[in-house]
Amino acid sequence: MVLYRPTIFFDPFFFIIVIAFIISYIIWREDKKNVKLIFRMIILGISAFFVTLLSIICTIVPLYHFYTKDYNVVEGYVENFSPRPPNGHRLESFTVNGIKFGYSDDLFHMGYNRSLHNGGVIKGNGQHLRIGYIEGTDDTDGTEKVIIVIEEISP
Repeated sequence: MVLYRPTIFFDPFFFIIVIAFIISYIIWREDKKNVKLIFRMIILGISAFFVTLLSIICTIVPLYHFYTKDYNVVEGYVENFSPRPPNGHRLESFTVNGIKFGYSDDLFHMGYNRSLHNGGVIKGNGQHLRIGYIEGTDDTDGTEKVIIVIEEISP
């Protein structure tokens, strides 16, 4: 059973920036000489552009690898599961067949990143999974492995 696969995602922060930009524009129409407001609109516009770009990249890359089946696969039982504390900012991590994975709700990155306390699908040690992932550049703590798909293997 597939527990996770990539979907189209746009960061809600983008919508906050756009709303702030629209409000600034409406105010600016009333007072076109307000230099601070013009500067704020430029900064908000640039911010919206980069947040949108990052969100698109973080959506397209996992989707591409998922649909082209261009990812590594490991199957086995979850070991060394270390959940993120409910109020903490530490990575949640685990290993499957000696391959370490790490992720956090607090990090803006591609692929699976939902901790157990926020409805994550990794429940703990002994869970039998098949994980599709792509390698990153620096993998000292497991966070550079982008999880593309998680399947639970029935006993």
